Amino acid sequence: MNKGKVLAKLGLVGLLLAGICGFGAAEQGSLFLIRQSDKWGYIDQSGKVVVTPQFYYAYPFSDGFARVGILPEGKVITSTAAITEILWYAEYKYAWKGEIQDVLVNMGYINEKGKVVIPPGQFDRCEDFSEGMAEVMLATKGGFIDNTGKIIINPVYESVWPFSQGLAAVRTTDKLWGFVDKTGTMVIKPQFDKVTRFSKGSALVHDSSGWNAIDTSGKVKVKLGDMPISVPSNYIPFSGGFEIRWKGKYTSQYIDQEGKTIPGKYHMANHFSDGLAAVWDEKSKSLGFIDKTGEIVIPAQFDKLVDFNKPWIFKEGLAAVMVGGKWGFIDKTGKIVIPAQFDEAQSFSEGFAVVKVGGKWGFIDNTGKYVVTPTYDGVNSFSNGLAQVFKNKKMNYIDKTGKLIWSEEAFENAQKSGKIKENTGASQQKTGEESKQKKCPFCSKLTSSDAKFCTECGKKLK
Repeated sequence: MNKGKVLAKLGLVGLLLAGICGFGAAEQGSLFLIRQSDKWGYIDQSGKVVVTPQFYYAYPFSDGFARVGILPEGKVITSTAAITEILWYAEYKYAWKGEIQDVLVNMGYINEKGKVVIPPGQFDRCEDFSEGMAEVMLATKGGFIDNTGKIIINPVYESVWPFSQGLAAVRTTDKLWGFVDKTGTMVIKPQFDKVTRFSKGSALVHDSSGWNAIDTSGKVKVKLGDMPISVPSNYIPFSGGFEIRWKGKYTSQYIDQEGKTIPGKYHMANHFSDGLAAVWDEKSKSLGFIDKTGEIVIPAQFDKLVDFNKPWIFKEGLAAVMVGGKWGFIDKTGKIVIPAQFDEAQSFSEGFAVVKVGGKWGFIDNTGKYVVTPTYDGVNSFSNGLAQVFKNKKMNYIDKTGKLIWSEEAFENAQKSGKIKENTGASQQKTGEESKQKKCPFCSKLTSSDAKFCTECGKKLK
């Protein structure tokens, strides 16, 4: 068995980043992903390179750790490679053209100093840390490790989901879901064919009786019946205080954790956000908003709302709406505060919204003023003070004034000119850690003195 291998698709000709489409904020933690050619590293908020690009697979930090991957022994990519799998969110995909080959990538974890704390190659799959535990797979079975890499819950399950409120959903060999605690004790026995994670003391579960909300002991709190939901592992039950259940074909009703319902039934309905929920009026074929009493606060009048199928519409007091084929923003009274003038628009994040005009992307503030003129081929929303932007297929980061904080092109030019010396991470930057390193006998790169695997070539060290 080849442990620690994750299958990635690597394209050998050209790459076009997903940011060209303009997505939401990529939550980075204290460090931000950067790319140089076919490798990934991290910078801090000032733009300082903390981990030099060296990984063929990299994810944002979660609970102080990030998943990273290196090519296995004997694998060499001889031209620019673009990973076509997701790198941080399901909607962020990489476009490619040309020949595609399968490559198995050794996965492990680094801390926020760039040090490899769980060497690549131990597990067949690994996921982000949540509440101090991470899901891992050995062969086809799932279990959990702690942040030292120690297996806490043996990999014996068909599937596992992240810990939330001290419990994790696990699926047994008979295809039924139950919940275990952090010792591996089965707290809620396997009996459901679908489940969500816990949030605010409740999880949604499905069996032959339909959907129900249960508490952390497994007791049914509310019988929900039919519900128009899918169940990804990151689904948060009772988002905004209510769930949406079906009461007949194309008729939705809101219900809270106590079983109380909001008067009225709707053809289509979305979750509450900032105290309001979007609902569809079938007669006028348009969208409006209700409050938590069921009162119509903003009459149905809009062609489209951004992210209607996601559990947020209003963010930071404003919602993007389409009027007459263009996008603008309304406040919570329904007043158009930023006139419809954009070809596309995204929800506000950290005081700014992504907008598209004439094929280019930029940012506006909550008055509609441009803070970054639409000049970029693609952008992601601001997160922790920085936004990822793309021009000519190159990655960049800007701050909230539009100032360039880091540039892939400038970084590559500096390396070519010798102004930046290549290294394998923070452990090799001038931090006084050199004395704690040893040279890999296979590739001659420096690595931590206590490392079991080389962070560059992936070979096992003596």
